[in-house]
Amino acid sequence: MIVAIVNQKGGTGKTTIAVNLAFGTANAKYSTALVDADSQETCLHFYGGQDIKNLTVCSAGDDVRETVKKLNKDHQFVFIDTAPHDNDSMYLAMVTADLIIIPTRPRPFDLHSSEKVVEMLRSIENDYGYTPCYFLLNQVKHGTILGRETLDYIKQNFELPVLKTQIHDYEVYGQAPLSGKSVFLYAPKHKAAKELKSLLREMNKIYKSQ
Repeated sequence: MIVAIVNQKGGTGKTTIAVNLAFGTANAKYSTALVDADSQETCLHFYGGQDIKNLTVCSAGDDVRETVKKLNKDHQFVFIDTAPHDNDSMYLAMVTADLIIIPTRPRPFDLHSSEKVVEMLRSIENDYGYTPCYFLLNQVKHGTILGRETLDYIKQNFELPVLKTQIHDYEVYGQAPLSGKSVFLYAPKHKAAKELKSLLREMNKIYKSQ
């Protein structure tokens, strides 16, 4: 399964999501590739030099589509961490993907920035056909109504589904990379690890239902 994590706005948590999902499938003993398509190369900086069982971390190179196709031949999961503001790379990642995830914080400016991604998705659907695409609420604060209001906004304005699993603003998401680890290795019993496992199960169910 090829999963593209996309959004044109920075700070929505694309890299955090991509890294932890990749570590999650690798930890479950699936051969996994994490493709860094961001010029900042955050994934490569923190994890590229490590020998991680079942996980390959690499650059997207000059053509993310060709890189992913090659990796997909001998990896069960491929996660693409895309760059904000790089329309060409993001477009190719979305075209190649079996599942597209748009992480967004439940904030008005983040939601507004998602409009261009949805426009790109509609263009891809016209040219290449349907690819399942879901919004993912990220950095959600417990006990606030903003998350619920965001769900209504997405459904009304984008006509795209929202994943049931939500990722919350646990500090462990920021602490784990400082140790060169994912949440699964840094704090395997934390609520963050549990919600990531729930997210992977939900994504896999969507993929198998297509």
